[in-house]
Amino acid sequence: MPIFEYRCRSCGHSFESLEFTAADAPTACPRCGTGEVERLLSAAAVQTRGTAPTPLPCGGTGACCGSDLPRSAKPCMGGN
Repeated sequence: MPIFEYRCRSCGHSFESLEFTAADAPTACPRCGTGEVERLLSAAAVQTRGTAPTPLPCGGTGACCGSDLPRSAKPCMGGN
């Protein structure tokens, strides 16, 4: 279900709308009530399933990530 971003041309209010069909598109600004809304171009959100290994900047050894430090003190999330 796509979420679209809109902005009112009258008052500048930005808002989002969950739309199942084109008929669900807002026809008026929820703040000021005018019908001067425009759809904004926005980035798509991508969600993947499962876990993919994240490459470490040190080539997977964890040495550059403070492998000798306790897990809570490591400067990156990849080291052991």
